[in-house]
Amino acid sequence: MTSDPLDLLRLDSAPVTPRSEFADDLEDRMRRALVPLAELLGRERSAMPTETDTAPTPDAEVMVPAISPGLRCADAHREIRWLEEVLSFRLTMLYEEPNGDVVYAQLQWGTGAVNLSTYQGGGRMPETGPASVILDPGDVAAVDRIHQRAVAAGAEFIVAIEDTPYGSRGFSIRDPEGHVWNVGAARDRTGNPKVVQSVQLRDPRAGMRWLEEVLGFTVDEVFEGPDGAFFTAYLSWRDGVLQVGPRHDRPGRMPSTGPVPSVLTAPNLAAVDALYTRAVAAGAEVIVAVEDAPHGSHGFSLRDPDGNLWNVSNPWQNTAAARRMPQRRL
Repeated sequence: MTSDPLDLLRLDSAPVTPRSEFADDLEDRMRRALVPLAELLGRERSAMPTETDTAPTPDAEVMVPAISPGLRCADAHREIRWLEEVLSFRLTMLYEEPNGDVVYAQLQWGTGAVNLSTYQGGGRMPETGPASVILDPGDVAAVDRIHQRAVAAGAEFIVAIEDTPYGSRGFSIRDPEGHVWNVGAARDRTGNPKVVQSVQLRDPRAGMRWLEEVLGFTVDEVFEGPDGAFFTAYLSWRDGVLQVGPRHDRPGRMPSTGPVPSVLTAPNLAAVDALYTRAVAAGAEVIVAVEDAPHGSHGFSLRDPDGNLWNVSNPWQNTAAARRMPQRRL
């Protein structure tokens, strides 16, 4: 007779390795459960990237901002090089076709990121125009450093560096794909570097109502000119920021951009489904119905009345399915 009753519960055999499907599913469920806790605790993000930054290891978490610009590029590899050399972006994720076309790339800048891919036209997604992206490095000294780097790299300037009447310092440049990059910061405050998606709307107030009703955006600030004309507005969605400006076709120093694709990352699958139900109930134009993709995403795509695309999905970049895809993750 055993002297210890617990001996009956002990196994002599070696532990059994779980099935890969079970292990992957358990890992994904644990990630979905722990991500909200990490956000609540205010997980620190990296500061402005520099040449000395080290690339994440293959097992590192990929940053997935709530709102990020989507860039379509005829030559995605050229765009990646330009963003790295001119604006100090850091490539964190890259999926390629056998012919070298970029299926998906993510580049990080401060606390934000942009997504880009090779696009030659066609397919189920509608055509879009050049994007307009705001980079706020957090202080005016950083604006000057980025400006010096852009000048040295031979970037095309649309607006030279200047101090504006409304309290900021900045400049605007255009990349080889025609996307516009607006770099600026307020002179009277500092903050963390961030990437802000910008959209231009022909009727900004109507467009903001669409964003509120269909996708649950919150209008935080609206700025008007002396005559009451709409100037700009800032909206939030989760912890992300969206800038809205008026769209016009009259000549000016800033080119008209858009319509543009934007990527909204919901915290989990249930949130994606809830947003899809809300969008359908609001009568939004659905371009791609909610679906599961082989790489682990669960999402859908909408088009607003101005033609901008809103792609909503879960944070698939850190799923087990995504990690099984052939990739060069840097």
